[in-house]
Amino acid sequence: MLLRRSSKNPLVSVTVLALAILSPCLSLAEGAPSPLVQQFDAVVAASMRDGIVPGLAAALIVDGKIVYTKGFGATSVGNAEPVTDRTRFGIGSVTKTLTAAAVLTLRDEGKLSLDDPASRYLPELTSVRDPRARLLTVRQLLSGRGCVPDIFVGSNASATALESHARQLMADARFDLQCVPGHGYVYPNFGAVLTGLIVQRVSHQPYEDYIEQRLFLPMGMRDSTLRYWQPQALRTNRGHYRSVSGPARVGEGVMGRSVGPTGMASSTAQDMATYAATLLAGGVAPNGKRVLSERAVNELFQANGEARSEIAAAVPGIETEYGLGWEINQAAGLRFIGKGGSTGVMSAYVALLRQQRAAVIFLANLVDYGKVQLVFNGLTLLTGGTPKPYVTLPVANTPPQPAAARPALFEQLPGHYDTLEYDLGGFSIVQHDGRYSMTSVAGALELVPDGDGFRTVSDLADFNGRAYTLKVTHGRAEIWQNGKKFAYRTLTAPR
Repeated sequence: MLLRRSSKNPLVSVTVLALAILSPCLSLAEGAPSPLVQQFDAVVAASMRDGIVPGLAAALIVDGKIVYTKGFGATSVGNAEPVTDRTRFGIGSVTKTLTAAAVLTLRDEGKLSLDDPASRYLPELTSVRDPRARLLTVRQLLSGRGCVPDIFVGSNASATALESHARQLMADARFDLQCVPGHGYVYPNFGAVLTGLIVQRVSHQPYEDYIEQRLFLPMGMRDSTLRYWQPQALRTNRGHYRSVSGPARVGEGVMGRSVGPTGMASSTAQDMATYAATLLAGGVAPNGKRVLSERAVNELFQANGEARSEIAAAVPGIETEYGLGWEINQAAGLRFIGKGGSTGVMSAYVALLRQQRAAVIFLANLVDYGKVQLVFNGLTLLTGGTPKPYVTLPVANTPPQPAAARPALFEQLPGHYDTLEYDLGGFSIVQHDGRYSMTSVAGALELVPDGDGFRTVSDLADFNGRAYTLKVTHGRAEIWQNGKKFAYRTLTAPR
């Protein structure tokens, strides 16, 4: 969902990027010098030459002013319709920053406190099987310090989806906090869901209505929406999966209204630039309206403790703390505020330099972590440095000769599995003519034996080469990934 972080995404094989050594901050003149805009335009164009992403839109803010918004490529493979600065993209987890901003507007109105027990607004937390949940605060839910597990119990587009599914989440037997609240960090996917429900309950409005009326409209973000279920939510823009051997393939992200607060907003380069400019101006939108208090903006960017950056795999050595919905990053000598997002088939990233009142933004209709280079090259330009040449990242590939499987173990693979994280109703593994396949959002994935487990084979880079281990224990077949239990099924009879 980025919903899903790159650091948690096992589908992406990312090589080390050569980052520029960024020079000390320089004072930017009023307006943007034409050469700077031209250089940034060249940086974005260079990132598109590998043809991986069908369409992309970018924006640049200098000295608080939006000086560049532009689209590149097309809205889908095989479609000649060009991307513009008003093309809508799913921004994924950048939505978390909107949820955090909404909470702070309610705080400024005296309707809640960040350090209130979350159970004051979510009494269901007092009945959660993990008693530590009663100690959770609103701030901890937003900052990842609440240690809330990722358990996606399903979703739909009904008006009651957020309420009903959040309540299901809190009642789920798997709802165990992953660390002691306030003393650890878990990426706040479902912390944001619960916080979105708080916004809904305190404001007495549907979450989508509150965000649109309290944030989008006052800022002038008239092309942004949280109503993904409406036919024209993304207009003609389509999401894509990266292919191993050919052009990108159109795909649909699988989410729903119940995860709206954590990743379902859609926006444009123009609107995201407006949003960034508002934050850089201390809460005053380009149209002159104050949308957030200066105190609220400062709290969004105030560190609450160490975290793992969602772009850590692409940026070696990055140091990160988490604010409220935003990351505070230190890399290559530069301190910047950032937030990325992915819907699985679209992606976005916003990077802010508060001191210079500058920002770099991109939106893409495919998830390609190589585009992080675009962000750093933009930041390099803003700080007077020289961008590095763009490097295309390779796709993940299944090893050509995986180890032979243990037959008795592999025979126990077929069946329906329940997943422990990001539960979309589970998945099935079937066997036909001696070959095995797994259902997925991208269709059936072929499975090849690999020792005590298997790997997936697919023409789609995001799904190719995933490695899993199969364990049979306590009457269950368990599938593990990266050292964590991923899914399970109960065996019909002891084996």
